[in-house]
Amino acid sequence: MFKVYIRYFLGTIPLSIFVFLAILYPLVSLKNGVDSEKLSKSVTVTVAIPSDRELREQSEQKFLSECGNINVDCQLLMEKDFNQTKTQLLNAQHPITHQKESKAFEFIRYVFDTNYMINFIYFLLILALNFPISTSLYVKFEKIDDLNGVFFDITDWAINTPPILGVLGTIIAFAILVANGGDIQDTFSRAFFDAALTTIAGGLIYTLNLGLKVYIFKHISSK
Repeated sequence: MFKVYIRYFLGTIPLSIFVFLAILYPLVSLKNGVDSEKLSKSVTVTVAIPSDRELREQSEQKFLSECGNINVDCQLLMEKDFNQTKTQLLNAQHPITHQKESKAFEFIRYVFDTNYMINFIYFLLILALNFPISTSLYVKFEKIDDLNGVFFDITDWAINTPPILGVLGTIIAFAILVANGGDIQDTFSRAFFDAALTTIAGGLIYTLNLGLKVYIFKHISSK
């Protein structure tokens, strides 16, 4: 039984990560760091190329004062300078595309680009979310009419842990704020937002897990 369940547990991890990010997305979108204008766009830079005649005149003016008069050596230098300048301008004429970060990548980078302790709390929240999701799918598709007591214990853990993790994330975020120096405004902005994210995510995951627990118990009791 446990071998079959482990397959469900591992198989639903991507789904749990998606649900977790879907919970955070509306919250992070309110932050100025991730806004609707940060879409995938291209900026093309082009450079206008002067005519050959203009380039040769520029080369002549450049070397005339150095050579004194136009001799064979000076002509060779001017021709070499003309060719180099033209090659550089032709290369610069090709569109240079600066690809901005996609909105999805910017969102994911913002969420996980934080203190490793906050990331560990995110990991535990995903783990707590994954257990009820995998268990509900397990009892549904495997037509389970009875569960081992271990499942009920872990279900209780998965339900009660997210709010505690949310509070712990708040404490850690403000501890980081106190410990870090530098720009207090930027540090406070990020620390406060991390505290809000962990607290709200913990509460929402608690609500979702509680609903999944009701479904699991109802599904089993109906057998």
